[in-house]
Amino acid sequence: MTKFFDYWKVERSVFLRPVEPSDLFLTEGLRADLDRLILLTRQPQILTLVTGSKGTGKSSILKWIHGNMPVSTHETLLTTMISSEKTPGWLTPRLGEFFGVPLPVAAGDNQLRSVVAQFDELIDEKRNLVVMIDAAHLGETTAAWQEVTGLMSLQALAGACVSFVLCGEPFIRELFATTPELATAMSFAMEIPQLTAESTSSYITHRLRLADITAEFTPESTALIFATTGGIIAKINALAENCLMECCHLGTRVVTPEIVGAVSRYIGGKQPSSNPILVGPGSLTTPLTAIYKPTPPKSSTQPGTQSPLTASDDQTQAQQAAVTQKDAASVDPPAQDAAGIKLASLFKSEATRRR
Repeated sequence: MTKFFDYWKVERSVFLRPVEPSDLFLTEGLRADLDRLILLTRQPQILTLVTGSKGTGKSSILKWIHGNMPVSTHETLLTTMISSEKTPGWLTPRLGEFFGVPLPVAAGDNQLRSVVAQFDELIDEKRNLVVMIDAAHLGETTAAWQEVTGLMSLQALAGACVSFVLCGEPFIRELFATTPELATAMSFAMEIPQLTAESTSSYITHRLRLADITAEFTPESTALIFATTGGIIAKINALAENCLMECCHLGTRVVTPEIVGAVSRYIGGKQPSSNPILVGPGSLTTPLTAIYKPTPPKSSTQPGTQSPLTASDDQTQAQQAAVTQKDAASVDPPAQDAAGIKLASLFKSEATRRR
């Protein structure tokens, strides 16, 4: 591998390394869709979907969206689903951790009370929160998204300050489109397309320019790369990187169709046991803790027990009926009475409000 880095005069891989969000390759049509999405997402009480097949660069685009949120007026939580979810209760603890508030152990609405009190603070500060969820297709049922639709319903009753960007494979779009409760909450959906033959050539040129190396992919070789990969960025990256490795072995800087054909067997479905090129110095990484909590906490956190969150209109009525719970006074977040409806007030009993 040292020979590869020396040959191309680079310190890390050319195609397999992640790029900064500002260097992301965006076609003209995709950029127009993303500009529309960002304009909507900056508004409160908005739910948008970003979908695409495996390897089309969804996570990179989500980081690009994250980087284009104005920090002066918006808080952003970038998180990801790492396992299948069929029931509610997974989102509220992450919101609590994001705000740096300990969540009560009690189940039901008690956890949500602590979170919506923070939403009220955002409203008072005239700031918005954008929650971005990657791998959203792992939320496999309507129930798994009750926390999102529930927060949308709460904002309709009181102040609005939260919007959502869900990013995942096409299943999530199908789930929302075919479920009336979810479809009603959706404001915008966009599909990330695979690259065309022309944009594949432009993408390869873009990545070579970022790496600042002198290499030539002939028109015939880029056409073969497109035919082999179907315009899927992850496959293009793997194939193009192997082409550069073969060029290093042959002592040439021109990628020909013969080279593309020779290295295609390396991405034919078998994953290598190890890939030393990925461990080169200077790789761009994001700490895993930042995926769950990208901003410093206000205070130390304590994990809370995951619990369901009411979400639909019928369940909102159940929330209003639940305000007579005996323990409401002990868990109410401290708040001063003010004009208008506070989100936290939706969880207070009548006796508490009179007080």
